[in-house]
Amino acid sequence: MSSSFYGFNVAVSGLFTSQTALDVINHNITNATKEGYSRQTVELEANMPIPLSGQGMLGSGCSVVDINRVRDEYLDYKYWSENQKGGEWDVRNTGLSEITALFNEPSTSSINKTMSEFYSALQDLSKNAGDASYRGTLKEKTITFTRTLNTIAHRLFKEQEDVDSEISSKVDQVNSYAKQICGLNKQIFNLELDGHTANDLRDQRTVLIDKLSKIVNVDVTETTDSVTNMKKMTIKVGNTNLVDHYDLNQMVVQKNKKNLASDGVTVIENPDYPFLNSITWADSKTNVDIQQGELKGLLDIRDGDGGYIDSTGKSTDAYRGVNFYIKRMDQFVSNFAQKFNDQNSNGYTNENPPKKGGNFFEADGGGTIRAYNITIADSIKDNVNNIAASDNGTKLEKDNANNLLQMINSQNDTKFFSDATIPQGTPGDFVKAIMSSLAVDAEQAKRIDSNQEVMIKQVDNRRSSNSGVDQNEEMSNAIKYNQTYAASAKMINIMDDIYDTVINRLGLVGR
Repeated sequence: MSSSFYGFNVAVSGLFTSQTALDVINHNITNATKEGYSRQTVELEANMPIPLSGQGMLGSGCSVVDINRVRDEYLDYKYWSENQKGGEWDVRNTGLSEITALFNEPSTSSINKTMSEFYSALQDLSKNAGDASYRGTLKEKTITFTRTLNTIAHRLFKEQEDVDSEISSKVDQVNSYAKQICGLNKQIFNLELDGHTANDLRDQRTVLIDKLSKIVNVDVTETTDSVTNMKKMTIKVGNTNLVDHYDLNQMVVQKNKKNLASDGVTVIENPDYPFLNSITWADSKTNVDIQQGELKGLLDIRDGDGGYIDSTGKSTDAYRGVNFYIKRMDQFVSNFAQKFNDQNSNGYTNENPPKKGGNFFEADGGGTIRAYNITIADSIKDNVNNIAASDNGTKLEKDNANNLLQMINSQNDTKFFSDATIPQGTPGDFVKAIMSSLAVDAEQAKRIDSNQEVMIKQVDNRRSSNSGVDQNEEMSNAIKYNQTYAASAKMINIMDDIYDTVINRLGLVGR
C-alpha cells in the first residue's frame, strides 16, 4: 500500500527532473559557441514502482540517472586522421610558396635574367675583344650574376633556418598539449570514479587532441583498466607513447651536424647555420617516428632532397624540399663554373705577350665553388685583361675572340652538364627545370591541401551536426520541460489541496 504522501513524492520527482533538464539546456545554450563543446542530455529513468495488492504496480515517478555527452567517437578518430594529413600538406603548400618567392622568377633580378645579361655582355665583348670598357661591363655583369646566385642560396639557407626554428616551436606545442592532456586524464579519472562522465573535461581533452593531431601523427586509444574497471587514455606517435594516462614522454630537439642528419637524409652543410634540429624522445633518445602532421611537412620542406642516391647507394628522401633546391643550385654553379674555368684556362689574356688564362670563377674565401660563395676570379676582378678572349698564345691579337666564342656557345650547348644525375640541357634549360620542378610540386601541394581542407571541413561538419548545440532544438526542449515543471508544480498544489481536505476538513460535516 502506498503511503499517505505518495502522490506528493511523485510530483516532487517530476519537479526535480524538470529542473535538472532545464539546467542542462541552459548549460548547452551558454556553451553553444564554445570550441569543441558537446551537447549534453539528461537520461531519465522511472523509479521503482510499488505493488498494490490485487491492483498491479503503481509508478513512483522518475529520476535523473545521468547527464550524457553527445559524441560520436568514430567521427573524432576520423577527424584526427584527416587533420594530421591536412597539417602536413598545409605546411608543404606554405613552404613551397615561400621557396618559389625566393627564386623570384621571372624578374629583373632572377637567375635567368642576370645570366642572360652575362651572356649578352660576353657577346658584346666578342665584337670588341680589345675594348677595356666592354671587358669592364662583362666584369660587372658577372658580379651581378654571381651575387644573384649568392643571394638565392643564402635565402634558401635562411628558409631552412626558419623552418628549423618552426620545428622546435612545434615540438614545444606538442609537449604542452600532451602535458595538459595528462592533467585532464587525471581529473577525468578521479571524477568518474562514481560511474558518471566528466563531460566538460572530456570536451577540453578532445579539443587538445584536435590541435595535437594537426602537428603530428597520433594514435589515440581509450581502454578499460582490468583492475579498476576505469577508462585510461593512451596517445602514441609511431610506436611510442607520448601520453600514457598520467605519464608523459616528452619530445626533445637536439642539434645535429647537417651532414649527419637523421633518417639517412644527406643535408648540404649550411655555412651560415651549421646545425639542424633532430627530434628524439626524452627518455630513450631515439628518433621520433614522424609520419604525418605539420612536423612531417616541416621536416620534408627542410630536408627533402628529391631522392638522391647517397654514398652507400641508398635512395634518400624523395620529397623535394629546400635541401633539394640547394643541391640543384650547387650542381648548376659547380658545372657552370667548371666549364668557364676550363675554357678561360684554354685561352689567352689581352696582354703583350699573351699569357694563359686562369679561372673565370672561384669560391669566395676559397674551397669548393657553391652557389652561396661563387664569385668572379680575383685575377679578372683586379685586371679585366685576364679575360682570355683569344685562342692565340704566340702574339697579341686584340680582335681575337675565338676562345670567347666558345664560352658564348655554351649558352646553347644541350650537353653542357657533365653530371649524369642531373637534367641535361643548356644552362637556361637547367634553371627552367628547377623552376618546373618547383611549380609542379607547389601546384600539387596547393591542390592536395585544398582537397584535404574540404575533407576536414566535411568531417567537422558531421561532428558539429552530431554534437553541436541547435538553439531551436534547445528552446523546444526548454518549453517542453518548462511545461513539465509547471504541471508537476500544479500536481503538488492539487496534492496539497487533497491533504488539506483529508487532514483539516474530513469529518467536520455534522459537527
